[in-house]
Amino acid sequence: MGARFKVLVLGLCLVFGILIASFAVSTNHDRRSYPAVQATPPSQAPFDYIVVIAMNNASAKEVYGSSAAPYINSLANAYGYATAYSNVEAAVSDPNYLALIGASTFGLTADCYPTQCPVSAVNIVDRIEGAGLTWKAWAEDYPVSQGCNLSPSNAQYNSKHFPFIYFQNIVNDPARCDNLLRANSVVTSSIETDDLFLKSLGSTSSAANYNWLTPNQCDDIHDCSLSTGDKYLSQLVPKILSSTVFATQNAALFITFAESSGSSVGNVPAIWAGPIAKTKFQSSKSYNHYSVLTTLETAWGLSPLTSKDGSASTMTQFFKNLAPQTSLSYAPPRPVVGDSISFNSTATGGTSPYKFSWNFGDSASNVPGGTGLPNTMTHTYTRAGTYTVTVNATDTNGKIGSASATVTVAAPLAVTVSGASSGIIGTSVSFSAATSGGTSPYSFSWNFGDGTSLATGSTASHKYAVAGAYTVRVNATDAKGRLASASASITINAPPLTVAVTASGSSEVGVAVNLTATASGGTQPYVSFVWDFGDGSTGSGNSAAHVYTASGTCSVTVTVKDSAGITATSASYSVAVSARLQVSSVHAVPNPSEVGYSISLSATTSGGVSPVSCNWNFGDGSPSSSGCSITHVYANAANYTATVTATDNLGVTATNSIIITVSPKLTVAVSTSTPNPVVGQSLTFTATTGNGVGVATCSWNFGDGSTGSGCSKTHAYNTQGTFTAKVTATDALSVTATASVTVNIVSTLGVSLNASPNSTEPTINPTFTATAVGGTPAYTSYSWTFGDGTTATTSAATTIHTYNSTGTFSVTVTVADSAGKTATSSVSVTVNARLTVTAVATPNPTEISVAVGSTAPTTGGLGTPTCKWTFGDSGTANTCSASHTYTGAGTFTAIVTATDALGVTATNNTTITVSPKLTVTMTTSTSNPVVGQSLTLTATPSGGVGTATCTWNFGDNTTGSGCSTIHTYTTSGTFTATVTATDILTVNATTSVTFNVGSALAVILVISANPTELAVSTTFTARATGGSPPYASYNWTFGDGTTATTTTATTNHTYNATGTFSAMVTVTDSTSVTAGSTAVSVAVNPRLSVTAVAGPNPTEVSKATSFTIMPADGAGTIICSWAFGDTTTGAGCSTTHAYANTGTFNATVTATDSLGVNATASITVAVNAKLAVTANASPNLTEVGVLVDFIAPTTGGVGTAT
Repeated sequence: MGARFKVLVLGLCLVFGILIASFAVSTNHDRRSYPAVQATPPSQAPFDYIVVIAMNNASAKEVYGSSAAPYINSLANAYGYATAYSNVEAAVSDPNYLALIGASTFGLTADCYPTQCPVSAVNIVDRIEGAGLTWKAWAEDYPVSQGCNLSPSNAQYNSKHFPFIYFQNIVNDPARCDNLLRANSVVTSSIETDDLFLKSLGSTSSAANYNWLTPNQCDDIHDCSLSTGDKYLSQLVPKILSSTVFATQNAALFITFAESSGSSVGNVPAIWAGPIAKTKFQSSKSYNHYSVLTTLETAWGLSPLTSKDGSASTMTQFFKNLAPQTSLSYAPPRPVVGDSISFNSTATGGTSPYKFSWNFGDSASNVPGGTGLPNTMTHTYTRAGTYTVTVNATDTNGKIGSASATVTVAAPLAVTVSGASSGIIGTSVSFSAATSGGTSPYSFSWNFGDGTSLATGSTASHKYAVAGAYTVRVNATDAKGRLASASASITINAPPLTVAVTASGSSEVGVAVNLTATASGGTQPYVSFVWDFGDGSTGSGNSAAHVYTASGTCSVTVTVKDSAGITATSASYSVAVSARLQVSSVHAVPNPSEVGYSISLSATTSGGVSPVSCNWNFGDGSPSSSGCSITHVYANAANYTATVTATDNLGVTATNSIIITVSPKLTVAVSTSTPNPVVGQSLTFTATTGNGVGVATCSWNFGDGSTGSGCSKTHAYNTQGTFTAKVTATDALSVTATASVTVNIVSTLGVSLNASPNSTEPTINPTFTATAVGGTPAYTSYSWTFGDGTTATTSAATTIHTYNSTGTFSVTVTVADSAGKTATSSVSVTVNARLTVTAVATPNPTEISVAVGSTAPTTGGLGTPTCKWTFGDSGTANTCSASHTYTGAGTFTAIVTATDALGVTATNNTTITVSPKLTVTMTTSTSNPVVGQSLTLTATPSGGVGTATCTWNFGDNTTGSGCSTIHTYTTSGTFTATVTATDILTVNATTSVTFNVGSALAVILVISANPTELAVSTTFTARATGGSPPYASYNWTFGDGTTATTTTATTNHTYNATGTFSAMVTVTDSTSVTAGSTAVSVAVNPRLSVTAVAGPNPTEVSKATSFTIMPADGAGTIICSWAFGDTTTGAGCSTTHAYANTGTFNATVTATDSLGVNATASITVAVNAKLAVTANASPNLTEVGVLVDFIAPTTGGVGTAT
């Protein structure tokens, strides 16, 4: 059997876009199980299990050869490495990641979450399940232990790194969701163990055919360094390679980086490892992410997902011990018994040349095919059937590749005919041909045996014109031109004698009906036709016309005789005979009528054959009209005879008439009893009607909103004006006539009085206006009383009057018209007190720049007054409440003028005193205080109003009050002391002064290297602050019994003994003040030393030897350089080296610590020749049963060889 394989995919995924609110698609409880594999991959598959690890965000250049990834590089060098493998989309994760399982980027050029860009497409899961295989997908830190979950993140998990949850045919399928699993049982903040995932590789029953593992964002180096990812793989991959599946089965491991770190598509690392992978193998052939799917599909015989994986290169060159890949084809594709069939096979892979053997599925098996490529054989089958043809290609290593094809061999062509065995002349008969064997498609040709043209198709129809016996033959031809024939017999007979009756149209009494006999069959010509009309009379001939004398239904038959004396009688034919047409009655509504009124006319008919039409003559000379129910309007009064003529469907006519009386049209006239009525007077309205039909009724609209009925009616108008009274007369036919009359209604005398203005005030003259209406103009006089004891009479309707006192007065006017009638009206007039005003200013006194509020309270007057101010300094205002700010000191007179609604004015003024604006100055007891010194501060206010108060802010978060105060600063620094003076108007004035407050002297000690080591010069630095610079001297104590004094802040000291020493410094400033530092402990280590170690030692040529050091003492980090004694060098305190030649070499290492102290060591390495062995047998030649000695002498190597 060839190798079989299952797939495990470990995805260290890429980062997708922005965070989306999550939701769970399936339940989150643990339903983990490990079902047995349902099917196995094809026997020729190169492996049974495969692991694909997709790292992230690094190019091949950044990883291969990097010291930060020693494990990845060792894996690439030990197994197969693809140097020209690339991603498929630049600078984003999603498209590359989806391509690894979906063979497409699905149009994505940016990252997004599964809920933002779900994918509805087939993926590798569909192909795996379609082949009966199984799969699982694992993710580190997955939000649930099992099931579909679209939460964007959990711990270091990111849903963008798990491409399975993008595909809708996975997340919407509960069974598929059961295959999504968390890889680790415990979520940690360090490198995950993936214990659950590794457990599944513990046996072939728990591992699926296809498994995927998504590490978290640190393990896949998205959020962590390359060295972290290398450490992760160094812990995980050895466990994969040593698992039961990899140790006992054909399994493969594939590692790549899904996305490069660059902004364009580029090369990323790609490694094949495991028991089926070639070792120490590299290929520069171009591959990409689609190639992984192509390799899987090729190995398992799966269909491509898209054209991308369909056209990508397979990576089978990385696998060892592959069986040949064999193909098989044959022609023709649809053979029949006796055909020579050509079979063709090719083989690739494995180790050529190949030996072919054939099994054709019949008696021919294990037929040698030789070594030719392509390998071609011919074979002929003698029996129909389905055969399985198998070809085996065996390479030089004994690996066998097989291919099979199913060949269906058809029987020889045969045809049969089915159809009618008898028929009638002129009647279509049908035939059908059925084929078997041969090669479809088939063509057909028919011959009906009567000399007519041929027909085609598997079915055919034909009409015979002459009675007799005929042979029908069909020829069938298959796709290869093979011919088969078949025939059938048919007898054609003449049709039987029949006759049928038809009639044209309907009939009525006295109108002929036309009857026709139609004969068929029998022997022509036909000798006679005899009719029975069903009313006791008969006739002859194949056509007959007959007139019925009574209405009813009659059964007609005809009997025909042919030239052979055969007779046939038709079925009965029913003839319906209608009664004769007549107009039974004529109606006119209404009758009598009147001119212009629409009359409805109708005629009632009986008998005849429908449809019946009517035509009218109205007797008034107007055009005739059609229709058995119509309307007509007469234009003149008279008696008219309307006549109707009815015609049925056979043209039979009948007439009738009616006399209609038409009266003249209704009229009406109206009259009134009084030509010039007044308001309230009763008027009589009379309507006189004429003509029309019947007694007319009357209805009224009097034009003032009121109505009435009756042809004589009284009405009184309640208001003056011109009104139109309209009457409508209605006769018995509801015909109406209208008439109207106009009346002018006069009102009684009245007057109204108006005063303006109202209210008013003394010395203001209001105008009084009287407005008279009604009565009899012109109006002759107006008499006035003003309510204050005075009166007046005028001929005009207006007058004026002046009141000299306040109060409310009643004014009355009486108007007289030309008829001597009078009317009176009154109005009330209010007279207010005269306007006064007072000027008020606040505050007063005030000061420059302080706003003064000015108000002007008023009394008396009318309405809301307006005001105008002049403030004595050229300033003005136009409101009664104003604000004004003076810009100069002095005494000013503010004047206000108030004006009321009647234009009456009043004036007042006030005197305002304006002081200079408040200012303040400050003096201090000293300009350069120090920490702790008492400082006196004095503020002197001037200007303003009243006595000012003072408040202080000293700039150190403290405050004070009083215009003279004392303050002490407790810390050094620059401080601004600010005083604010405030007068009784709350006007503020500020001033400030800045102090530089000196700090107390202090010093700290800084040491350049601590710990240091023996005999190394160490720098000591004193950092002095405060006091009074410059600093005069520095006194040093080193703790080992030595001291020093300097004028600079640094000094050097070398310790001559190891141990811990207490060092300090004392500084003196320019005022002789001193300050000492805190003591600092100095650790002095022994000087650096080193020992070199090599292993194995002795070694052999080309064997990697490990070199390392064992350091002692010194300080800080140690770096190393090596000279291996064979002219080559190396770096690193732990390194390897392989010697190219034998001999003894002195390897020397130089170690340097962080203080620059060097230490060297050497070791002698013995390098032997590489192990070689020779196989000897003695005796050679020998025979059965004789003892043979086998000896394997060795050279080189290390130690005793086994």
